[in-house]
Amino acid sequence: LYDTDGRKIYACGGEVHEVEQNGQKKWYWFGVDDLNSEKPNEHPGIHLYSSSDLYNWKYEGAMYNEENDIYAHPKMLYNGTEYVMWVSVSKRSDDGMTGTGTVKVVSSPSITGPFTLVNEKESGGFINLYEAAPGTAYLICDDYTSGSSRVSKTKLSSDYKTTEGEKQPLNFSGESLMNVEGGIFERNGKYYIVNSGMRQYAVAD
Repeated sequence: LYDTDGRKIYACGGEVHEVEQNGQKKWYWFGVDDLNSEKPNEHPGIHLYSSSDLYNWKYEGAMYNEENDIYAHPKMLYNGTEYVMWVSVSKRSDDGMTGTGTVKVVSSPSITGPFTLVNEKESGGFINLYEAAPGTAYLICDDYTSGSSRVSKTKLSSDYKTTEGEKQPLNFSGESLMNVEGGIFERNGKYYIVNSGMRQYAVAD
């Protein structure tokens, strides 16, 4: 897929957010260069695209980019005044990509940025965010210490910029979750998780 300037779109592992501006709906799609390419992160940064029809996408620039950072699976929530993004980070070295096991938290009052660093925390791998209600959200992360589920949740602060409370493993019957590369949503009182590599979805009350 190509943007309105004819350049390849780099939005792997990201999300699309719907924003209403001056009574008109607009969609913003963000993500990163595909880390599985022959040259990982050849186009560094978290890239942002905008559209008014979900078909034509205009490149808005890099939302966030630090030298030698390699990002994966950026996720974002709006806390009422700011857009807060969590993103897994590795470091580029002379030997290629080196895992650091961290996640950066960046924020901006505008979805188009600029975003600034507000927090950096240790992480076991990829992360996801789930907002249960305005002001109540959770960090979902890979957790290889939490038994068969390998996925845990931690409540976020009300501004979504840090975690508070203890990490809790998510336990499921049937096939265990292997990672958090996917989506979480609620429908008709049930919570669903659909992840990469799963042969079925997980559901809970």
